[in-house]
Amino acid sequence: MSFSLPENLLLPATGIAVLAILAIIVALWIRSKRSGPDRISSTSPDRRQKFAYQPESKPILHIPSVRKSVLVRSVQPQPPVRKIDLINGKKDLEDSLAALAETYSLGSFTLASCDGLVIASTDRNAAQADAAQYAEIFATSPLYETPGAVLFGLAHRGSKLVGIIRADTGISDEIRQNIENDTKDILNSWI
Repeated sequence: MSFSLPENLLLPATGIAVLAILAIIVALWIRSKRSGPDRISSTSPDRRQKFAYQPESKPILHIPSVRKSVLVRSVQPQPPVRKIDLINGKKDLEDSLAALAETYSLGSFTLASCDGLVIASTDRNAAQADAAQYAEIFATSPLYETPGAVLFGLAHRGSKLVGIIRADTGISDEIRQNIENDTKDILNSWI
């Protein structure tokens, strides 16, 4: 006794059998790719060594603060701050700035607008050149370090101004801040 399918069912049954065989082959192929002998597990030492990267230098964890400008430091210590009245008994703005320069033992002090115009200075010979050079530097890049001068910016009555300090000795950040505050007091008194 032999078993045979009617001819109208033979073609669909053959198609189903071929599809089943193809599905089994694809399933076996996928399984072999997932767990084949050449596959390295994610916990194997070889994989960790292959992708582990140790930089040769250690990363910087603390970014140092950037000063607005620096003065080339000399070996001379900073002279003591003198106590001089910056406003009372002074005849004008330039006289007050001269007292400020004397208080902090500055070589010169120039106050300029951000476009390079001199407002007042203790050094008439270098004021225009300093104002033009350093106001431009400060306006375009306030964090740029300027050897030979210390710069600071301030606003007074809607105008942006630049203070240009030249000194023979180093200027600490504390002294620079004190000069900036005294300059604001002088400006409030005269302008």
